[in-house]
Amino acid sequence: MLINTDLVPSGPYSDVVVLIDVLRTCTVAPILFDQGAVSLSLTTSMRRARAASGSGKTLVGERQGVPPEGFNHGNSPANLARVGLQGREVVMVSENAPRWLEQLGGARQVLLGSLYNAGAVARLAAELASGRIDLVCSGFSGEPDLDDTLAAAVIAGLLVAVLALFFQKTRIGRALRAVADDHAAAQSVGIPLNQIWFIVWLVAGLVALVAGAVWGSKLGVQFSLSLLALKALPVLILGGFTSVPGAIIGGLIIGAGEKLAEVYVGPSMGGGIEIWFAYVLALAFLLVRPQGLFGEKIIERV
Repeated sequence: MLINTDLVPSGPYSDVVVLIDVLRTCTVAPILFDQGAVSLSLTTSMRRARAASGSGKTLVGERQGVPPEGFNHGNSPANLARVGLQGREVVMVSENAPRWLEQLGGARQVLLGSLYNAGAVARLAAELASGRIDLVCSGFSGEPDLDDTLAAAVIAGLLVAVLALFFQKTRIGRALRAVADDHAAAQSVGIPLNQIWFIVWLVAGLVALVAGAVWGSKLGVQFSLSLLALKALPVLILGGFTSVPGAIIGGLIIGAGEKLAEVYVGPSMGGGIEIWFAYVLALAFLLVRPQGLFGEKIIERV
């Protein structure tokens, strides 16, 4: 499963997209449904919203901190959480999210995510996705926005937790781990190796294909693209090949270490440290702790 984060919408998207607009559309939307709303329409137009009020729909929106004339409610999450909307159809005016939703038409599924519904969105996205989840921050005026970025980080963390639980708790996940640990022993207890190898190579191939296409569209298809893919090796060496949390910690160490080394050591060494820093750090770990930070130590009898 590939989880990609865009700090501003860049597209195109084809699988599951989680649109994040913390302030405030994607926070207000789940609250409205929690309060009993049966449908929600988003628009950027006051005129269209007022036209919908004639059919008995509830209007939600704000301009300069107050509900416009003719609107039933503002878009304050705290206030809406105290409003009863059982059976109501709601029309909400928002400047940001509706514009981006129009550009996500190629996605197979679009979810609205925020810190309020991060857990539910992470679980549903993992169930719906066929191989890729894009966390798309709506930003503000075409620039990244801190609140959306933080929400994307939370949802990405929860998605990784879902995948970790898949490997720990499900039958197929445990079978995959067993085959990775000792395929002969796994076969002896009845795990079908041919089926497991098929799943492993299918998922690996799909992830590699999608990752290459995405990064190629952003950075261009050139030799330097391979340098990015090779960074996965030192990440796994640091974290441990048998540990999903280890891969996360390893990635954070590599990313932070590269930037810090470039800033503090780079000037004295002529720069370019980011290119080789990860591999040197991985070599050092192999000498001291070859199983990685969270990998299982292998003990063999001689």
